[in-house]
Amino acid sequence: MVTLSGHGFTEGGLSLIPLPVTFSSSTTDRVYKQIHGKSNDGQNKVILLFGDDIPCKTSLKDAFVNYIYQTQVKDNYRLALVDLTLEVDPRIKVYVINKTEDTLLPFNLILVDVPALGGLHSAEADVRTLMNLENFLQEEFKSKAVSAVNLVAPSSSVFFRPFINTYNLLNHSFEKLETLAQILVTNSPTHMPFISTLRKVKIAYNNLFTFYIESQNSDSDDLFLSQIFLHYDYPGVDDFFHELKSIPSSNMALVNKVTAGLVNPGNIARLRVINHFSETRGHRFGLGFRQLYMKETFKDETNRFQILSMGKDNDKADKVIVIVGNKLSGKTTITTALVNHIFGVKCQDSFRLLIDGDLVSRFGKGENLKEMTQTTGYCFKQIPGVKLNHTLKIVDGAGFDNHDKQFNMALVARITKLLKQISKADCTTFIVFIAPDMQNDLPDSFKTVHKHLLRLTGERLDKMFFLDAYALAQRSLVPKALKKLESTKVKVFKFDSRTFAVHEESTFKEKCKEIVDEMNWVIEHQTLEKFFSKLQL
Repeated sequence: MVTLSGHGFTEGGLSLIPLPVTFSSSTTDRVYKQIHGKSNDGQNKVILLFGDDIPCKTSLKDAFVNYIYQTQVKDNYRLALVDLTLEVDPRIKVYVINKTEDTLLPFNLILVDVPALGGLHSAEADVRTLMNLENFLQEEFKSKAVSAVNLVAPSSSVFFRPFINTYNLLNHSFEKLETLAQILVTNSPTHMPFISTLRKVKIAYNNLFTFYIESQNSDSDDLFLSQIFLHYDYPGVDDFFHELKSIPSSNMALVNKVTAGLVNPGNIARLRVINHFSETRGHRFGLGFRQLYMKETFKDETNRFQILSMGKDNDKADKVIVIVGNKLSGKTTITTALVNHIFGVKCQDSFRLLIDGDLVSRFGKGENLKEMTQTTGYCFKQIPGVKLNHTLKIVDGAGFDNHDKQFNMALVARITKLLKQISKADCTTFIVFIAPDMQNDLPDSFKTVHKHLLRLTGERLDKMFFLDAYALAQRSLVPKALKKLESTKVKVFKFDSRTFAVHEESTFKEKCKEIVDEMNWVIEHQTLEKFFSKLQL
């Protein structure tokens, strides 16, 4: 047994004794190291400990220490791994527990407690933390090898998103994270729903350990760690270290990937924002379709319009984009393209963002697209990680009819009522009219309603835009048609919105097609950049 000098403090009749420290130092301002036992030439096994729940991580470390030093249930003391730093310390904490005659393990254990990662705004800082850890391991132990990556399950659903973000970041650090990853569940009654959630988000792992927690008043002799923060069962800790002996090590490789440009911290930050504000609703043609989380803030059943919002209220000026056009002209698809552009979705991403009403079934060859029956205002306020100089509001809804002037005027009236509800008095309104598919002339509906739409902009022709959706390469005849209506100040953009959804062909693996898709995406990205620049967004 380990030699104990004196006692620490007493809790519930047990003496809690700090594990003797041989040496401690701050190797850098980012890493704190604490050594227990004399150094030797034995094998080192490095295990990393991640998680937001500090009390659970502390109790896990104490459980490991008591196991290593063979503390028994009948003993009247428990060991506690107490560091000499402040309770709240943002540094990486490294505990070197060297093999001695008192320890149970046949190797030196390097236990690394990593500060909480995975925050919405901490992607770049998280990358630096792991790079600092990798450099420390190389400098201190002449190796980047890690034997196990332990992720403590979040104590509540609030921390599950940081848990996922941490796992995704670690995927960049190790070639085969699933061979190293071990999930440590400290609240066993809830572990089945947690496991189900892991499968849903496709988190792969080597082992999952549940540490049984009893109530404070339990008299069970099966408890290994008693009356020390939390209660863990002996078999759980024993299984953990038994598996550790057989897991092959893997080297961290994040530094080289960042240096080579294979991992971009900015891109990780972008994806965290997207994942935070959306969820996968389906897959088509190899793409995941993620629905944005938007809250219904107003609904008018009589006039058939609604307002959906996301983000926090702010003092920024409003800018409203009203998307109009004939039925099935591509209004919602253009709106979706605008939203994907706002959130920085890239061609190589394995997903596309959707907004309310833009169903997965709309994107497919041979599908009968469903026309929107109500008008929706989408409000994008102050959203963390999304760069907007204004509060952006996009109005999308039912389409005009070339042969029904009365219907068209009723639709303009509905849009007018929605604008009064959605926007401030001093807002700037832009009208964007979408041309029908493959048409090089102005639709009849535009000729009948354009003056009424113009009033919504304060009679400002420079606030009206005309988008040639699915535009062909030849010169458009639309500008000449606008000239006849004395609307030459209306800006015309040629835009192939299909590249923001999915190509109609299903042969994604063909290299030539990938090149064409990439080229189209870049072209339309540039079109949107010009469009947003014109709107001063």
